[in-house]
Amino acid sequence: WLSTNKDEINIKKNNLNLLTQKYELKKEYLNKINEDKDQKIKEYEEQIEKNRIKLEQVMTRGATLRQVVSNMEKTLNQIPELEAKIKDYQKMETKLENKLSSIKKNKNFYEHNDICSTCKQTIAENFKIQEIKKLTTKEKELDDGLKSLKDKLLNEESMLNKLKEKENHVYDIKIQWATSNISIKGIQSENSKTKKEIENLGNTKYNNVNVDEIRELENSITKVKKELSDLINEKEYYEVASGLLKDTGIKTQIIKQYLPIINQLTNKYLSSL
Repeated sequence: WLSTNKDEINIKKNNLNLLTQKYELKKEYLNKINEDKDQKIKEYEEQIEKNRIKLEQVMTRGATLRQVVSNMEKTLNQIPELEAKIKDYQKMETKLENKLSSIKKNKNFYEHNDICSTCKQTIAENFKIQEIKKLTTKEKELDDGLKSLKDKLLNEESMLNKLKEKENHVYDIKIQWATSNISIKGIQSENSKTKKEIENLGNTKYNNVNVDEIRELENSITKVKKELSDLINEKEYYEVASGLLKDTGIKTQIIKQYLPIINQLTNKYLSSL
């Protein structure tokens, strides 16, 4: 029995060592997973905070650009009206130039001709003077009107060019505004993905598998320790019992204790004979 007991103790000790080693490895692995998970969650949360600040900045800029576009578009609404006015001025300019050219032509005829080109008759001097005077007055009126019209046309074209420049600027701002909106969507999308990653890391399904394995190992270790303790106790009982059954054990103690009494009684008995 004692020999069998010792073999069982050695087996239990080996089993306990293997279970303990496996337990320590599993525990270390789980701790590493949790450390990595906590570090990753921290990094994700820092990224979300950075994106939050960036998102606020982009949204503020987007709102500013939107307001700038709104204000400038009110001014740009004048463009169609200006373009129509310029076309009218250009038509009037063409008509005035044609009239002025005709008047100059007639005036030049009277100044350099004495005979009518149509009826071939001599043109009276007084008539020529009067016609040249009328044509000169009309020429000046048309020339002044044309000059005034050109000034107005130049002014309107200048205003239109400035508005066109603003229109190009508004176009650039709209591109920036659209880019801001794309950035906002991109940041929001990135934050959604990052929050999902945090949620996945916080999901204990995978960790529970490892925790359950560790708990099973802990239970197995506790059980083996109990069995080993029982075997060690049994070994102590077997050793005590074995010692008692040896020649140097309980038999010797009994003989040493009772042999003098036996001898005394034996001698007394023999003396009585």
